[in-house]
Amino acid sequence: MNAYSFRPCGGDFPFAAGTRIPAAAAARRIDKPAQTAKGDEQPVTLTPTVEYESLRDDKSTFYYYKKTLLISLILSFLILAPFVIVEWIKTGSPVFLYYGDYNVQQIPFYEHCVRMVHEGNFGWDWLTDLGSNFIGSYSYYLLGSPFFWLMCLFPAFWAPYLMAPIYMLKFATAAVIAYAYLKRFVKNKDYAVIGALLYAFSGFQIYNIFFNQFHEVVAFFPLLLIGMEELVQNNRRGQFALAVAINCMMNYFMFAGQVAFCIMYFMFRCTKRSFRINLKNFLCLAVEAVLGVLIGSVLFLPACLAILDNPRLGGGYEGWRMLFYMHSVDGEQTLYTERYVHIIESYFFPPDIPSRVNFAYGHNERWASNAIWLPLFGMSGVFSYIAARKRSWLSYFSVFLMLCSVVPLLNSSFFLLNSSYYARWNYMMILMFCVATVIALEDRRISFKRGLIANAVACAVIALPIGLRWYQESEGSDWELGTMPYADRFWLYVAIAFGSLIALHFITKYLRGRKTRVTVSVSETPGKRVVRCIERSVFVNGVLIAVCVVTVLYAVLHVFHGKCHSWSSDFLVDQAINGEVELPEEDGFYRIDFYRKEGRFTNVFDNLGLFWQIPSVENFHTVVPATIMEFYQANGISRSVGSRVESKYYGFKSLLSVKYSFIPTSDTKKHDTVGFEYFDTQNGFDIYENQYYLGMGFAFDQFMVESDYEKIAKSQRHILFNKYLVVPDEQAEYYATFMERVYNASNAPDGAPVRETALNKDTYFAAVEERRNYVCDSFDYDSYGFRATISLDAPGMVFFSVPYDDGWSATVNGAPVTVEKVDYGFVAVRADAGDSEIVFSYRTPGLAAGALLSLAGVLLLLLYLFVMRRMKVKASYRFFREDYYESESPDEYLTKREQRRLECAAPPAVGTDEAPPADGVEEAPSADGTDTAPPENGADEAPPADGSAADPGPTDAPFDTSARGDGEQEK
Repeated sequence: MNAYSFRPCGGDFPFAAGTRIPAAAAARRIDKPAQTAKGDEQPVTLTPTVEYESLRDDKSTFYYYKKTLLISLILSFLILAPFVIVEWIKTGSPVFLYYGDYNVQQIPFYEHCVRMVHEGNFGWDWLTDLGSNFIGSYSYYLLGSPFFWLMCLFPAFWAPYLMAPIYMLKFATAAVIAYAYLKRFVKNKDYAVIGALLYAFSGFQIYNIFFNQFHEVVAFFPLLLIGMEELVQNNRRGQFALAVAINCMMNYFMFAGQVAFCIMYFMFRCTKRSFRINLKNFLCLAVEAVLGVLIGSVLFLPACLAILDNPRLGGGYEGWRMLFYMHSVDGEQTLYTERYVHIIESYFFPPDIPSRVNFAYGHNERWASNAIWLPLFGMSGVFSYIAARKRSWLSYFSVFLMLCSVVPLLNSSFFLLNSSYYARWNYMMILMFCVATVIALEDRRISFKRGLIANAVACAVIALPIGLRWYQESEGSDWELGTMPYADRFWLYVAIAFGSLIALHFITKYLRGRKTRVTVSVSETPGKRVVRCIERSVFVNGVLIAVCVVTVLYAVLHVFHGKCHSWSSDFLVDQAINGEVELPEEDGFYRIDFYRKEGRFTNVFDNLGLFWQIPSVENFHTVVPATIMEFYQANGISRSVGSRVESKYYGFKSLLSVKYSFIPTSDTKKHDTVGFEYFDTQNGFDIYENQYYLGMGFAFDQFMVESDYEKIAKSQRHILFNKYLVVPDEQAEYYATFMERVYNASNAPDGAPVRETALNKDTYFAAVEERRNYVCDSFDYDSYGFRATISLDAPGMVFFSVPYDDGWSATVNGAPVTVEKVDYGFVAVRADAGDSEIVFSYRTPGLAAGALLSLAGVLLLLLYLFVMRRMKVKASYRFFREDYYESESPDEYLTKREQRRLECAAPPAVGTDEAPPADGVEEAPSADGTDTAPPENGADEAPPADGSAADPGPTDAPFDTSARGDGEQEK
């Protein structure tokens, strides 16, 4: 454009100062001298016109991916590094320590499993509880995680020190993959970067630093939605199958919820006309879903088989419990108000730390991962979007997901209808909230005012009754202001929530629409200066900075509050991570335990056996053989997530081959377990030796059936386990052919032996002394089985305190024998009189079949892709192209009345004088995705460099087809 800007020195001038005028008019004025007040002619001062030429900000193909990666790595570093540095100063070890499950599970699990992989031990794990299927037990935690296999590249003892770097990679991966999904919904990809950070650092993610295994699930979940979108929208084949394979191997438990969510997502997406689903694409989705499960079967199948008999899978809903959360108070069923408060407040406030419920004090499910909050935004972006897009598929879906969180039956649909309350599917809902938020940020027709007000009102309604109500916990106790046990944390989180809303209000009010110029080059010609520049959105940068600041602030506070409940750093590093004990090296096998006394706190740190690499009956692990739980349950001992046997059950010490018992040196006077004597002090523990230790493997010549055994009080059953073998009733006839049956006195036939009636420690001592005559002469074991030798005077059953599992097979003197299940969950085989060599072999159930299915799945996927290629089915655009954009057509979310009103109040096209938006409806984003307000300093907006007309913004077409890159138009 040729134009001049005149600065008149005096006289009548037809143009205002600084006005841009046509070149022809300027030429006419140049030769005509201006007149002064006295009539003297003065030359016109000619000031060169300054033109701003907006250049297209061409980014490299992976610019936004790299930007997302870099910012997420920096944020995760700022969150974790301070705590690593503090521990380094305190303990001399650069390790990230937290509290609870993270310290006692994640750290030892990673180190133990890396060591198992290095040693090639993929069969039976002798260190996990009483023994477990290694793949079945750890596929839930880490075996399907690529981050774990990355850690396997390093020595096992490095694992505790790699936890923080691995966490950083998990955060970054979640952000990058979330960006790959979110970018399809916004034209300005900077908003997708913001949404990716909201997803990666949401309340769910920060809460679940406690549960390390959920981070990879969150990181890779968006692949499922990307694969579905790419198949339906762009004919990209194979991506959905690979996404299914990755996620089903990652965590089978969470995968069940992902399947349910994907079905719901598909149904709601089908209501959008641009989601071009047809029978062909639907069948391809189904085929790829099946192929993905087949490919992942190498881990998925053995993992599922390992938990089929787990009692935690049971439970269902009945009656009103399907629709409302209820709990029992004084024997009556009442509405579980604490749970509803806990669910609802998670939308609007930073999350409480696990196990310390603060906002909804009294809610028992303290580890349910009930956390949703989006940093800075909370629900304001979602509410703003729903208010402006009432008929959008995303609005309906978001409301439906919120409903799922408060209706028990719908919530349990993500967990195979299990009645145990969990909220571990929230990350999927959060991703939808991120979509709504970034669309609301980009589209200036969507006002944030209503969303901010609604969010603020919700925060006030929740916070004020909790924080300002006088509360008496029990009759006679003191009255306290507020129902929360940690008032300082409560008010901090309230301040963060309200402070975020205030900051967001000022950002949207004063920065939305503002842009700044970054000068690239300047060229001058006579009478003209051209400034080539790139325009940047001040609003985008303001939101991004605010999100980063709030994220680091609340995440650091969250981790700090968790560490307040941790064991001392010196103990964790010196006695657990780097701790070791030296016990006599003997042939055979033994276990250790840790002293526990009923009703007394004895400072037992879970999973020290794993840290020290010594078999232990003490174990905190969710996924162990179901027979372990069956054994404890039959004897009146609770075993849900951990094996923690109180020392009063001294009979189990001999049965389970426990030789040493540990107790912290400060608690020495408390150790009074029957049959134990002081042995040594090491690593801050006093060690006691079991004087009635029985080695692994011993024979019985007498048995009782379960129905007779269950007539004994549960508190006394442990005494007789060393005297009689307990077998199922239906096998009594078989065992009676070579063993002697013992009866209760009440049902004993004439002349039949009757069980010992004096159930005390003398009976226990006598039983152990008798059993020592039948102990195996040798016992050797590895990950794929064990070998024992024994000499018997008469036929009997040789018992091993190894949990029964379908993967066990056995031979006696080379002949195959049946592995029997005895004592409510252990293995035993028959051995005849004389010398016997007993060999047990272990093969992971489902592993071989799963490997074959995976191989078949890979071959079928290759065949499927080959057929699609021969049919010339080709994706309509390259995946990493950034110019693909899906917009929403107004008739998809507006009523007819709203459409007519919008048409009447439509703003003029870009380049004309813009009137203020009517009724609070804000203008659409510009063609390049930036805000459409005029540049700063009052300068006029320059036209596009190519001279074309300005793009008015998002079109009414379902897709911005002109930006697809291949010229294909929407049909």
